[in-house]
Order: sequence, then C-alpha cells, then structure tokens
Amino acid sequence: QMVEELQLLKQLSSTLRKMSDTLQNCLEHQPLVSDAYPDKLLEGLFNLRTRNILCDIMLEAEGITFPVHKVILASVSSYCKLLFGAKTAAPGNQQNIVIKLNNVSARGLKHVLDFVYSNRLNLTLDTIEEILKAAEILLVRDAIKLCFKFLEECLSQRNCMDIVKITQKSGPQDLKQKAASYVGQYYKHILGNHRSLVELDKVALCTILDDNGIQGYSELELFDCTIRWLYHDENRLKDAAEILKRIRFCLIPAAKLQKCVQETSLMKTNLQCHRYLQEALSYHSHLYAQPLIQSA
Repeated sequence: QMVEELQLLKQLSSTLRKMSDTLQNCLEHQPLVSDAYPDKLLEGLFNLRTRNILCDIMLEAEGITFPVHKVILASVSSYCKLLFGAKTAAPGNQQNIVIKLNNVSARGLKHVLDFVYSNRLNLTLDTIEEILKAAEILLVRDAIKLCFKFLEECLSQRNCMDIVKITQKSGPQDLKQKAASYVGQYYKHILGNHRSLVELDKVALCTILDDNGIQGYSELELFDCTIRWLYHDENRLKDAAEILKRIRFCLIPAAKLQKCVQETSLMKTNLQCHRYLQEALSYHSHLYAQPLIQSA
C-alpha cells in the first residue's frame, strides 16, 4: 500500500510540475498592457490636431475649416473612409483638399471631432441636435450612441416633447417609446399650453389622443386642441382625417356637435371628417339603438 501511495505522489508531483511549467510559459508569452497608454495616445493625437501638425485634410462647415488626419477619421467613420478614398484618389495637391459638409453646423462638427480625438463628448440640451446631426452624417457610431444615452438620461416632463422630435427619425425604438410615454403622462401640461400644443409632432399628438385613460379633458376639448394643432400649419391639414378619427365624436353631446363641431370649416370641407360628424349625429338621433350601435 505504501508503494502505491508513493507512486501516486510521484504522479501528482509530476503533474503539478507540468502545470507550473505551462503556467510559466503562459505568463512569459502574455503581452503586457499599459492602462495609461490609450489616454496618452488620444492626448497626443488631440494636440497634433489642435496645433495642425501632420494634418492632411480639412473639413469645412458653415465656412469654418477643421484640419484633421485622414487615417484617424477613416478608422472611426466608414463614411469618411469612403469619402477620403474618393477624394485622395484624384490627382492634385493632397494637402489642400477641403471637404465641405452640408447640413452640418460648425459647432456640431467641432464637438464630434473633439470626441474622435479625446473620447469625450460634451452634450447639453441646447447642442444635442447639432452634435447628433454631425455624428449621423459622419457616421461616428459611438458618438451617436452617446447622444441617445444622454437623451434617455435627461428625459423629463419639461423636455419630453423636444426628445420626441429629435428621436422621431433615427432614434432607437425603446427611447421613442419612453419619450412618447412621458408625453402621454404629462398631456395636461402639454395641452394646456398653446405653444407646447402646436409644437407637438403628429406622432406625439396621436399618442395623447389614443390614450383611453386621459382625464380632465372632455372629447370636445380634445377636438378643439386637435383643430388648433391642425390649423397652426396648413401642411398638417392633409392628415386631418387620420388624426381626427381618434376623437370619439359620439361622446360629444348632440347640441355641442351642432353648435361647435359642425361649424368648424374643416368638418365641412373634408369629406372623411364630415362623415365622422354625420355618424355621431346619427348615433345621437337613435337613442334606443345606441347600445346596439356601440356593440356593433
């Protein structure tokens, strides 16, 4: 038995030596990483751009030019990679190339370039739209993500309308839904303020009108708010039927339908809107059939 135990100990010792040798080999071949290096690299690149050292192309926005390094921007932006490739393929003095960016503000472009060279993006609600637009045009995806993260963290009753408008075209779906829910939650403040009301976009207004739990506003008052929104911009009138179908006209008393709703010019000139009115008037004229109409 002692012989067997000695053999087991020898085997165990041999296994441990092999493991130790393997671990030592791994450690010897393991690359070392400097935690400070990325920050120092970015700091050096930022200083080079600030002092216009080795910059080989210029970006222009609103008449203001920004010297940059093609290789830096091409590494973070697929748009710049394609753009610079096309520009530099043309003959001529490469040092004098100036690329004009349309629909980008100089302030927005500066912030995005500062981010590319520093990994820091300074955002405020006053500048977010300009910066986001510049980041989207240049396709700097990390900057775009930070913009949407900032908007989500700042979302509140006061700015939910602004954020709905900003995210309407390109924002992530969960942020759109979150902003829309804020609009629905604070509809009293929005509808009670004329400026806030008319600055609503179509999606936000429909979100409010679709909320069956809305309280403090009669259906006639919602109709009045909708009419004011529509008439604020004549381009909105083409969507009148789609938006007004959300008004439950049958809940408006017949006398108010005839006195207020029927006298609104839009309800006379728009065929579909006029049909909404006629259906509601017909509903009120058939008192005994109303339960059947409601269940139909």
